[in-house]
Amino acid sequence: MSVIKTYDSSGEQNGTLIPLWHVDKGPRIDQVYLTTILSGAMKGPHLHLKRKGLFFCVRGEVTVVRRWYQHGIYEYESTVLKPGAPPAEVREGIPAAIYNFGDEEALVLNMPSPPWRENDIDEHKVTDWNWRP
Repeated sequence: MSVIKTYDSSGEQNGTLIPLWHVDKGPRIDQVYLTTILSGAMKGPHLHLKRKGLFFCVRGEVTVVRRWYQHGIYEYESTVLKPGAPPAEVREGIPAAIYNFGDEEALVLNMPSPPWRENDIDEHKVTDWNWRP
């Protein structure tokens, strides 16, 4: 991801633009929603069997943790996200959690595919979650 400086009509910098997604550069996106995570809080762990998610951090800093089962043991992989960082993907069938270790509420865009629907429950409980930072 690149951060592009933006300027007003007099040539003074007035902010930045961070391209998040382009249809030509990644998988299909079916839905976009914003989730917030309070300081010191965690969302998950949970599991989607038929839905993947693509996560961008808009404000704050979060850690996305995924769990794999290999050779009879659980292995964890974590990705730190902050504004302007590349997204983190959580594939269907992979348990995951998102942690906010920062001092402010984090804002995270989630782009699930297929889209979340209220009458299509695809959130499953995860047991034996033992990840530690």
